[in-house]
Amino acid sequence: MSQAPRSGCIPLLFHHEFYKRVLNRTKKIDLVGVDISKKALALSKHNQRLQLEAPPRCDVADSPRLHSLSNIRFIAGDVLKDPGEADNVCNALYQVWGDKDPLTCDVLLSNPPYVSSKSFRTVTAPSVRHYEPKLALVPSCLTNSDQVADGDAFYPKILNLAKQLESNIILLEVADIEQAVRVASMAMEQSLWAGVEIWRDEPDGDSSQLTQIDVNGSLVTVKGSGHGRSVFAYRREGSKWLGLSHDEY
Repeated sequence: MSQAPRSGCIPLLFHHEFYKRVLNRTKKIDLVGVDISKKALALSKHNQRLQLEAPPRCDVADSPRLHSLSNIRFIAGDVLKDPGEADNVCNALYQVWGDKDPLTCDVLLSNPPYVSSKSFRTVTAPSVRHYEPKLALVPSCLTNSDQVADGDAFYPKILNLAKQLESNIILLEVADIEQAVRVASMAMEQSLWAGVEIWRDEPDGDSSQLTQIDVNGSLVTVKGSGHGRSVFAYRREGSKWLGLSHDEY
């Protein structure tokens, strides 16, 4: 599942990368993008149609790749709403996964609004402020806790959603290394994850690009080069999918 897919790029890219692997080409996957913006959902569906209308590869009509692409769903939902409220994400997911009991999601990807109101005024480039929707950049809600910065408002909700959906792998985009440390700390406080990592802009690389950073007394691996860009976490089941040994988590 992708929370805040914007243009649909996250689930569509995930689909593309998944089926690039030869071993995955016989598998079917179920992808859902959830967003609060009707414009974002419409754009996502448009981009999905463009992918479906692109010149065919070697796929047969009922290939797993085409089946999974045509079945990507983009639905309206608000991750900030509490369970029971009409637009709550889980309520929205029941519309498409109503036959799943319990409601689960193996992989959760999110690029939420993460720019603080102060950073939006003082740091965000004019080209971004003037041409990108503020709703996609700055959390519109105020946090109820003095311990949560306003730019971090979505992360406790997303982490709680990952717990509800029993997600085995999560990837959450962040603004910078400072925010990555705060989000990694939130994830570690859940005591759910076998491993929590911080990824920079280019997380691939050799071992010389691996560093560690202290997060509340625990060492967290920081991968790659560039700015801090995302927090990656996985449960023990997820570690098997990633091919990790016990020594790596």
